[in-house]
Amino acid sequence: MFVINFITEHYIMLMELVGLFILLVICSHFSVRIKRLTRAVGILLVLTSIMSELEKWMQTFDKLCIARPLLNAAIYSIYPVILILTMLITTEKLLTARQYVLLLLGEAVSVPLYFTSQWTHWVFWVSENNEFMFGPIGKWPYVLFGFYSFIFFAMNMYFLRRSSVFNRIIAGFIVTAPLVGVAFYAGTGYSSDYTNLFASSIILYYLFFYIYLARIDALTGLLNRKSFYQDIKTHVSSINGVVSVDMNNLKYINDNFGHDAGDTAIRTVAKVLGESSGRLGTAYRIGGDEFVILYRNAHESYVSEKIANMRDELAKTSYTCAFGYVMRANGMTVDAMLHDADEKMYENKALIKGSAPR
Repeated sequence: MFVINFITEHYIMLMELVGLFILLVICSHFSVRIKRLTRAVGILLVLTSIMSELEKWMQTFDKLCIARPLLNAAIYSIYPVILILTMLITTEKLLTARQYVLLLLGEAVSVPLYFTSQWTHWVFWVSENNEFMFGPIGKWPYVLFGFYSFIFFAMNMYFLRRSSVFNRIIAGFIVTAPLVGVAFYAGTGYSSDYTNLFASSIILYYLFFYIYLARIDALTGLLNRKSFYQDIKTHVSSINGVVSVDMNNLKYINDNFGHDAGDTAIRTVAKVLGESSGRLGTAYRIGGDEFVILYRNAHESYVSEKIANMRDELAKTSYTCAFGYVMRANGMTVDAMLHDADEKMYENKALIKGSAPR
């Protein structure tokens, strides 16, 4: 009977998780690590929902059952873990080992606090007549969850720092929507089981992340060729500057030092272009060593300044690039701008080769 009631109560969540697991099997954009984290999150969601249903059943008892406060302690402990595991997708390379330790400190302190609270009464306890009571720091689980949610939000905004404002708004909504739901449930006393809410939010987050990764060049982290063609159609009216960039001597690096060295060179150049192109510019890798930067609603002085910045940053590396740019004239198409920018880039490349020492 419990199984039937559980499936009936959580059918939508279970189907969402099944759909997510199917997506993990067929998708190629997620790494093995991300897939494992996702499966762990799904398992924890189901486990938490089972424990929540058991705790609800124990609420009907006339006398205290010690399993009830222990189940509450486990539920309070698992919710931050779900958030942390989801967070690890985008923070793997953003935090140091020391920062990870500090991040986990709040959870490490809270877990023993929850599991001893039945006797200390600090966070919560259940009386002998089975009445649930909050202690002097009864709001601590919500404070801790809010803290991890803030970190999660900040990490996502940093991860998407080179993405469009629209993408950051979407990610911000997806991350903050469950917080609004938790606050609403907590304030109205409607429910203490947030697993359905979290499952829907996590599904939405992973779908966004999946679509986002499909637009990203795997080697450099810049937007890929498919994104380039999509964006020149989507933003055709606002694109008024095109910069064509081609890396110099990549073949020489590959032939003499190996393709690993060539990949390092491409990643280094891409990092400079992505970080120095400015907030009005979007950088794309459209070929092996070919890049394009699209500028929207930018003045020519802004574009030329950013190109100078990119040249200065490249001068700090072992690599050079040829640049060519065109600002939109009346009636000029993006394709025509790209063609003219390429022509100027090749002129710049010939000039660089001609001035190189022999």
